[in-house]
Amino acid sequence: MGKLQVGDGQNMYDWTYTGNAAYAHVLAAEALLRIDVNTPARPEDEDMRVDGEAFVITNDEPWPFWEFVRTVGATAGYPVKKEDIWAVLAWAFYWLAVCAEWGVWAVSLGRKESRLNRQMIKDLSMSRKFDISKAKRRLGYRPQVGVKEGIERAVEAYMAKSPDVT
Repeated sequence: MGKLQVGDGQNMYDWTYTGNAAYAHVLAAEALLRIDVNTPARPEDEDMRVDGEAFVITNDEPWPFWEFVRTVGATAGYPVKKEDIWAVLAWAFYWLAVCAEWGVWAVSLGRKESRLNRQMIKDLSMSRKFDISKAKRRLGYRPQVGVKEGIERAVEAYMAKSPDVT
């Protein structure tokens, strides 16, 4: 998949290094431990509540989806040159997926689903960026590990556990 790109490659994704997610959990636990359950929240404190709240956690460093994929590959020892990338328009690949879904359905008499499908094309070509200002404000969250370093750590850990992959 490293040489194939769905869309123009400009779709941005917010990634989250697992260590940053764990760090956010620690901050949330610490904030919850500071809450006095016997004292009701004051109206002026409502915008700083932690209990009962959901927080979005990312690296706060959106990357183009396909650049991320290729950086993971390059870090694992499989670099791809820009001139070798074959970019297919998302709408064209979407219709190819529709044909694949129908073809697999017809051949299998509805018992199988195509591995190439419309949802996959949507996921590969959409942007997903999130606002983490609430976590920053209420938890004091700041990512500890950047995307590039997170990729390096993750690939190194994976390669160490699976030496036969290379």
